Amino acid sequence: MIDGGHRLSALRAWVEDDYGDGHISHQLFGHDIPREQRRAADRTRKLVKERVGSWEYYQKLLADDASLTEEQQRRISVLTSRGISVQWVVGDVDKAETSFFNINMKGTPLDAIEEMLLKKSQEKYSDSNPSNYSCR
Repeated sequence: MIDGGHRLSALRAWVEDDYGDGHISHQLFGHDIPREQRRAADRTRKLVKERVGSWEYYQKLLADDASLTEEQQRRISVLTSRGISVQWVVGDVDKAETSFFNINMKGTPLDAIEEMLLKKSQEKYSDSNPSNYSCR
């Protein structure tokens, strides 16, 4: 994953209702989830429910859309009409690096400092580790 993995993880957590304490996390952690992780997951779930609404909430709205408010209709429309852009990159480190810059120069562009830091990072690590850019 070159960029944006955290966004996909956040969307998946929302859909799965797993913020570190759900069924997927139980499979990964062998049902031994630390208390602090469970607390953090609970706080996250409550915050998402208050500010956005759960995935389950929107699923129920879709099932019974006869009495939706205008705001609910707007949110349902956004959720059901938007896609997620992904870019499959086949190639080496240079190709991954070029794609990373292309992705980040569109939408919300990198500011001058971010661009300079990334380019300096490229100069520093370009010959050392081929995974430097493929993990960002």
